[in-house]
Amino acid sequence: MSPGLRLSALVCLMVFGSSVAIAASDFDKGLESYADGMYAEAAQHWQNAADDEDVRATFNLAILYEHGNGVAQDIARAVALYRRAAKQNFPDAQFSLANILMQGAGTIPRRVDEALMWYLQAADGGHVQSQFLVGSMLYKGEVVPQDKASATSWLELASHNGHFEAQSLLHVIESEADAGIYDVNWVLEREPGEYTVELFQSPDLARAKKFIRIVGLQTAAIYESADDIHHVVSGVFDSLDAAKAALSQLPEPLRIRLPKIRQFGQIIASLQSDAGNLSAANGAGQ
Repeated sequence: MSPGLRLSALVCLMVFGSSVAIAASDFDKGLESYADGMYAEAAQHWQNAADDEDVRATFNLAILYEHGNGVAQDIARAVALYRRAAKQNFPDAQFSLANILMQGAGTIPRRVDEALMWYLQAADGGHVQSQFLVGSMLYKGEVVPQDKASATSWLELASHNGHFEAQSLLHVIESEADAGIYDVNWVLEREPGEYTVELFQSPDLARAKKFIRIVGLQTAAIYESADDIHHVVSGVFDSLDAAKAALSQLPEPLRIRLPKIRQFGQIIASLQSDAGNLSAANGAGQ
């Protein structure tokens, strides 16, 4: 075949080639028409592309039907198109579908369980607003049972992905959690013969606080030892047997961290010894 014939064949392939190429062209034409305010024309292009399984066109067409731009408003049709794109793992469609199902609209009844499913799938797919909404719902506990630990995880992900409201809500959660976290003075005020359970250690105070939030402790204390380690303790027990019984009832995620029973008298003596050594060292340095 001559070079000229090969070139002609390539041009024919580009023009009359696969449906994917044609669908992409219709999608782009739809964008141009939409930008020019020619919504009916955009709808026709996106319908053509959607018929060739272009999920982006299916999603955009759903938007037109939802808002009645270039087509007669048809919420049921919009939902059908959103659901079609959502099943193709298109996060924007999953989010839009969830929004309609969460409130209900037109002939579409409210379907909270299905809405939550699509919000979660969109969040898993990287949809930042869905990540924030899932975290917010888990924090408020209005639509789903409250779970501040899971809420924090979703909000941290949304914040990392640039959601400006997520960080603000994280600060609220952290402030609430800090209200139940006591400092070394709480430890020093305990009776020496009482016991507690040490659950976590870290050189990082922020990490120790985060541990408390993640595991959902309602009350806990953090004290710092002379080696700059922050210790998380929780519970006050009159006897060693009571402490052991509490230890045996800890959930598995806490037991695998090898928590240990500590007597307050030992902790207090250690802290006072550390303070004495620090005072002596400071005196020797003067």
